[in-house]
Amino acid sequence: MYRLLPWWKEWTYCNGIRAEKSLIGIWNKVLEKWMSDSDNRIFEFLTCIAHPNSIKEYLEDKNLATVSLKCNILNFRDIDRVNRYLFIIVRHAKNDEILEYILNNFAESKPR
Repeated sequence: MYRLLPWWKEWTYCNGIRAEKSLIGIWNKVLEKWMSDSDNRIFEFLTCIAHPNSIKEYLEDKNLATVSLKCNILNFRDIDRVNRYLFIIVRHAKNDEILEYILNNFAESKPR
């Protein structure tokens, strides 16, 4: 089996995720991939999602209840949740709509 070089892996995942409109389907696929190879960097690729509503869902975690439950079962550490939050801010803070959302909803959206 062929292995992707790191920069091709990021390009491939990000472009595939960027094309998605629904975050839930992607989350399930990413969790399956993570369970198979334990590559934590794969969660950074989730921040490539481009649709503003999906980014807000990603920050809120409201529609990801099942995923959050899976994450608890998989023993996600608090640092993993913080990193996930920071990855999204780094990638999307230049988008005025997302930055405004982050600033207005910081207390509710920050990892607990």
